[in-house]
Amino acid sequence: MSLSVGTRIGPYVVTAPLGAGGMGEVFRARDSRLDRDVALKILPAGFSSDPERLVRFEREAKTLAALNHPNIAAIHGIEDARRDDGSVGRALIMELVDGEDLSQRLARGPISIEEALPIARQIALALEAAHEQGIVHRDLKPANVKVKPDGTVKVLDFGLAKAGVAPGTSGADLQNSPTVTSPMTMQGMILGTAAYMAPEQARGQVVDRRADIWAFGCVLYEMLTGHRPFGGASVTDVLAAVLKSDPDWRALPADTPGAVRRVLRRCLTRDRGERLQHIGDARLELVAGPEPDAIAPATVGAVGPSRAMTTSGWVVALAAIAFGLWSVSGRNAAPVTRSAYEFSVLQPTGSADPPVISPDGRHLAYRASNRLWLRSLDRSDARPLDGTEGGRSPFWSPDSRQLGFFAGESLKRLDLAGGLPENVTSVPQGWTVATWSAQGSILIEVTESTGNEGWYVLEPAASSLKKLRAFPVDRQINPDKAFPSFLPDGVHFLFTHPIGPTATLQIGSIASETTTPLVQSDSQAIYASGSVFYVRNGTLLAQPFDPETRSFTGSAVAVVDEVNYFAPTGQAWFSVSQEGTLVYRPFPSRSQLQWLSRDGRSLGTILGADHYLRTSLAPDGQRLAVDIIDPRRSTADLWIVDLERNVPTRLTSSVRSEFDPKWSADGTRLVFTADWQGPPNLYVSDLSGNEPRVLVPFDRTQQYLGGWTPDGSRVVFSKVTDKAARDLWVVDTTSGESRAILATAFDERLPAVAANGSWLAYLSNASGRSEVYVRGFPDSTWQTRISSDGARALAWRADGRELFYVDPSGAFMAVSLSPGPSGSARAARPTRLFQIDPRLFRSFDVAADGQRFLVNIANPDAVFQMDEVVVDWTRLLRR
Repeated sequence: MSLSVGTRIGPYVVTAPLGAGGMGEVFRARDSRLDRDVALKILPAGFSSDPERLVRFEREAKTLAALNHPNIAAIHGIEDARRDDGSVGRALIMELVDGEDLSQRLARGPISIEEALPIARQIALALEAAHEQGIVHRDLKPANVKVKPDGTVKVLDFGLAKAGVAPGTSGADLQNSPTVTSPMTMQGMILGTAAYMAPEQARGQVVDRRADIWAFGCVLYEMLTGHRPFGGASVTDVLAAVLKSDPDWRALPADTPGAVRRVLRRCLTRDRGERLQHIGDARLELVAGPEPDAIAPATVGAVGPSRAMTTSGWVVALAAIAFGLWSVSGRNAAPVTRSAYEFSVLQPTGSADPPVISPDGRHLAYRASNRLWLRSLDRSDARPLDGTEGGRSPFWSPDSRQLGFFAGESLKRLDLAGGLPENVTSVPQGWTVATWSAQGSILIEVTESTGNEGWYVLEPAASSLKKLRAFPVDRQINPDKAFPSFLPDGVHFLFTHPIGPTATLQIGSIASETTTPLVQSDSQAIYASGSVFYVRNGTLLAQPFDPETRSFTGSAVAVVDEVNYFAPTGQAWFSVSQEGTLVYRPFPSRSQLQWLSRDGRSLGTILGADHYLRTSLAPDGQRLAVDIIDPRRSTADLWIVDLERNVPTRLTSSVRSEFDPKWSADGTRLVFTADWQGPPNLYVSDLSGNEPRVLVPFDRTQQYLGGWTPDGSRVVFSKVTDKAARDLWVVDTTSGESRAILATAFDERLPAVAANGSWLAYLSNASGRSEVYVRGFPDSTWQTRISSDGARALAWRADGRELFYVDPSGAFMAVSLSPGPSGSARAARPTRLFQIDPRLFRSFDVAADGQRFLVNIANPDAVFQMDEVVVDWTRLLRR
């Protein structure tokens, strides 16, 4: 032992030895200044005597100390340490983590999938946080992973291996491994380290984060099987297995989910170019936990016509496999016999629009993060397209070589062979979509544009648009967009024509005003692969169609149940290529209404999983108003739940969506929002079964509900203004007169009046991001900012003395308020109550006493923004 019990190193007093660590000996010590236990790691003498390595180590340690991640053992500092033999070394002061490490746990046998996945996710979170800072662990193994008694995982020795590499070396040579006990021979290496080395690390090559991804796969495999994926009697044997052998995949438990098997294979691929590139991708795949395997190569009739296609394999890797089964090179490529595959692709961050597949089925185009992205189906990621900032509504040329899109008031065209986009012509301001014919014409639809709504055509040799047909500016119908799509002759096109509460798919022409009705449809339509695709009642249908006679030749067949579509516009999230590849986005995941305590403990659930939006607890605590989306109609209805019996009763049912209900203080009325499919926007219902009455008429600006004043005489709401921001308004519930109470250049929303009727809480982005404010109601000029780290939702306690909000990290915060001078509010410092995954948070409400929270929490698979791709979709239909 190099330190005796009682030895003082700065303010730290050694209390007990803890054994050997990856880079030296470890001791328990007491921090006399902060009165806490810490871990002291004494660095090897050779390490401490090398000035260059020491400088490098200290620089890396500073970076690690800045990580401050809950799954990484923290570094508190570095101190000089005098050993018992009189030599001076360096001591690393680290967080002391109680509990057993994974190697101790694995000594008792394999870990169940239910226990292993939470551990694996937390390891991945730690790796992800460090990789984002450019830090690579290089020595991830079970002995460096501790599981605390409460289930929290801590990864130890993070980044120290790479920090210890001497300048001028590759960073991967074996003698620099932190577990080498004799620096000049492989025989001194701890056998366990070799078993987790990536092939490139074993060869002495430069390593990067992908070496950690390999080690992560080794650890996960060992957790599930109880033994290492690469074994041997000596270090040489182990390294030989790493370089040449494959893990025994049959050793995985039979109930191992398909997603987990695929993650393991992607992590343990020797070619690091083919290996999983980002540990965050593995974490995302594992979040959903157990799920069915992906659809395997299928023959006709092997799977059902509807639900089979909605079962996602969550497999990005299958994209390359599937793509390899066909070859398309221009429109004249010969057909290739292939099997049918379904796989999932991850959308670019910020993607809000449907992907558009190229006619040859090789690429997807997206709008995400205010620009366009391109994804080849033989790759695992999307790339941004230069020069497309501000681009929207991408559409393909018939030969798949060019991408058209809109930016500002311009139509642009991008040649995918290279170069930047070029301006084609100017377009009217408004919401625009387009379709490109095989003959070169471009048909453009313009809506939401006062005085300019209609269809325009750009002929192949023309430099400006010609208006074909004007739309009524004040039309208030469902849907209000037609989504034209050319048929092969380049003259006729499909479009959705609104008629009352329903819509009809029709055929139009750029050569005449004649139109021909075809079939009822709730969405846009696309002709491809000999069929017309459209959505009805939430189901994607394919109906055989003859483009020459422009008529159906057979009955519609269900392809996908619960495809995502938005009823107010008639836009559905699907696209089909001419060679038979379908891409679609499933309807959003279901969520669960859960009761949580102030410390985040689960106190039970309400109803079962469903498509919930927002909730409102009645003042008596016995009832709940909630809006639930019907995927078949993509509209929401209001339901009243008897909380004592857990029984729901439908309150509304119409072609419009009713959502965001709010109870009056006396519990006798509900105010809610109805979407802009119909003229009115805000309604009041007395719960008697009578038709709700209009509170605020529709004026072509979207209005968002806030809530009631305590006396029930007024309702506060936010309203989108001409500057595309929301202002705060109030409406008298008797007279219907409304007026603005806070109109700024910023976005104000979610207004809520406290029980005293004098304080108004709301969100505003005046500081640059959404924060909680409280001000006088209705017209006082004082205000105080409540939050400092952002906010996304808020709610008052019933007595108005405490305000709750949720910040962007998913933390639930509480703020006490007390009366200040002249009727103002004095706010205490916000207190953190508990936290949930922010990606799963949907909405929340609070019980009257502020002790329970009703939180709408999405299913974990909601964190994946996935699009489903079906190659040769026709072979998956059971005829």
